[in-house]
Amino acid sequence: MLGDPLSVAVDAVGRPCSIHCPCGSPRAANTRDGTIMHESLWSAQRFREFLTLLRGRTFGPPIEDEERDEFLRQARVRIVPDVQRRVLAEVGSTVDGDGVAVVAFELLEDCTSDSRRTWLLASSDPWRYLADLVAREVTAAYGEAVRRIGDDDELAGILSASTRPQLEAGAEE
Repeated sequence: MLGDPLSVAVDAVGRPCSIHCPCGSPRAANTRDGTIMHESLWSAQRFREFLTLLRGRTFGPPIEDEERDEFLRQARVRIVPDVQRRVLAEVGSTVDGDGVAVVAFELLEDCTSDSRRTWLLASSDPWRYLADLVAREVTAAYGEAVRRIGDDDELAGILSASTRPQLEAGAEE
């Protein structure tokens, strides 16, 4: 489907713009040097308008699904590659692009009235700042998850160091 955000982006002749293109935009095309040009990338101003709309939904009607889906598509193109590189470099783990885009949306929902939102509105490069926020959020979440898994590993070590009769005797007491 041409307008489906998960469809393959095509050039003017209908060929896929790139097998590596994360955008899924039917409005993306290859340039002569092989890079991908996206005709519908949000400007910093359009991103700020979305932030304002997102904040307004607290007191007004909910944000439209189309707006949310378009933001997710924009996030996949604008911030996901950077976040994926940073998370891989910092913690050695890969992350899903769609998941990163959803994290970005939820982070924007959570910061509708704090200093992060203020800087997103005032920054000359709000997409880069959003990528930084999301990368820090994801690496922090990874650290928390690893610590919890580490606690389980410690318990497994205690369990494996104990003999079976000792464990059974402890259970009877």
